[in-house]
Order: sequence, then structure tokens, then C-alpha cells
Amino acid sequence: MNSSKQFVGLRASGEEVSSLGRARAIGEIRAQVERYGISDTQLRRLLAEVEREREAQAREARRAEEAEFQRARSRALHVARQLVEFWRITPQELIRVKEKGLPPEPARRVKYRHPVTSDAWDGEGPQPEWLRRALGFEGYRVSELLIESADAQRIVAVSGT
Repeated sequence: MNSSKQFVGLRASGEEVSSLGRARAIGEIRAQVERYGISDTQLRRLLAEVEREREAQAREARRAEEAEFQRARSRALHVARQLVEFWRITPQELIRVKEKGLPPEPARRVKYRHPVTSDAWDGEGPQPEWLRRALGFEGYRVSELLIESADAQRIVAVSGT
């Protein structure tokens, strides 16, 4: 089997990406170097050439990403211009929104708190890891972690934790 034909069109697939595939490739290169008497200088030149090609490909990828960003930016400005014209939006309205930003989210009331670590959860969204540990491994009951009284709720809301 002609070993030069063996690698024609080779692209990284599952095996080549794996460490086993990489180790096999290194072994094949070493065998070829020894079999054909390739010098260290020639090998270094080859490696430098491959590195230059990789750098050129990376530069081209960055250029393509920048061009795509500029196209998206241009589209966004075009849409903004159409909206400003249609709705007769003034610069003061846009600047005010930028300066003030979005209104802050209202503070959520904490429903569960760990008595030792003071970790807290408002009961919204996925259950946090600390609560799973407290219930599963630390032996707490839900009633022990639940903040029940209105006074405790006010304290929590004021403290912001």
C-alpha cells in the first residue's frame, strides 16, 4: 500500500481527534521520517509552513467574523433608522433610555434559608445545589429551611440577602 495515498484528503474525524489517533499520527510521521531520511531541518520547515497556514486560516476566520459583525451592525442601524422615522422618536427619548437603563427588578422574598451557611432561595426556578445537599445529605427537613414568619420575611427583604 502506498503510504502517500493513505493520507490523501484526511480530515480530522473522531479517531484522529482522539489521543489514540494523535499518537498513531505521530508514530506514522516518525516512521516516515526514518524510512525516507527526512532531516530535522526539513521537518522543522514543514512544521513552520503548517503553522503559517494555520495562522493564515485563523486570520481569514477573524476577517470573516468581523465582516459578519459589520453586516449585522449595518442591518441593526438600518432597522433603528426605520423605527426612528416611523415612530418619530427623538434623540432625547433614546438618550434618556440609555442613561436611566432598565428599571431594577423588585427584590424577591426569600422562602428558604440554610441556618448555617445563610444560603437563600426564593422558590423560583430550579432548586439550588445547596438546598439539595441540605435536604439529601445534611438531614434537614423542608420545614427547617422554610422562612415562615412575616417578620423574618421583612428582615430578609431589608438585609437584601
